[in-house]
Amino acid sequence: MKTNSLLPALLLAAALPAFGAAPPPETSARLREAFAVLGDEGPVASYTLTTRSTVAKPDGDDREDSVLIHEISRLADGSRRVKVRQATTNGKDETAERQKEIDEARAERATSKADKKKDKDEHSVSLGLPFGEDAGKYEFSAPAAEGDMLVASFAPTPANAKDDGVTRGRVAWRGDTLDPAWLEAQPVELPTGVSAMTMRFEFARAGALVYPRLTVTDGQGGVLWIKRRFHIEVEISDLAPEPAAEAAP
Repeated sequence: MKTNSLLPALLLAAALPAFGAAPPPETSARLREAFAVLGDEGPVASYTLTTRSTVAKPDGDDREDSVLIHEISRLADGSRRVKVRQATTNGKDETAERQKEIDEARAERATSKADKKKDKDEHSVSLGLPFGEDAGKYEFSAPAAEGDMLVASFAPTPANAKDDGVTRGRVAWRGDTLDPAWLEAQPVELPTGVSAMTMRFEFARAGALVYPRLTVTDGQGGVLWIKRRFHIEVEISDLAPEPAAEAAP
């Protein structure tokens, strides 16, 4: 029994990268692919995106709770179809208004002569994270085993410490599959008007695709007497491949 109880720890120890090394290349690649689900270059797929947010004064007064549920399909031609299933603010139904806004914005983009590739995706991650194009800006602590996961801290290198959008935090991945499990980050320099901000991403797998199942953002911002505390949860569910032959109408 003692030998069996030590086996997971021994396997994790064997999987530990060299001191100070970044997560395994497989983990970094899956992190990059996971965030692409929400970006302009995401896979052909459909999913439900649920956003729950609470904004209030620091003492809890003037609280506003909103729920926004989108049904999203990314089609083979690179376009997206978005249906608003539910939109409420403090219980007031705003579904029709939100759908109208989305349809009008889509029609405007379709007739615009601007470069559509430069359009900002409303769900894209704006902070710099330690993978993909920004990987070289960061250095990592030696990973440590926590249960069945490996966890490493990250921070920008001294040369990149003042770069816009850089973050510090921790990242965890599974020792057996190398899939990312979660990532916590906070900006090194807070954005203008923000006095506190933290983000946590939790990852899951659907077939061959790793995706950010849950993103939680907490913080506070504002000036003088109009400061507000905010809590935002963005959840992806019902992720499934979309027929590649289908195209937007």
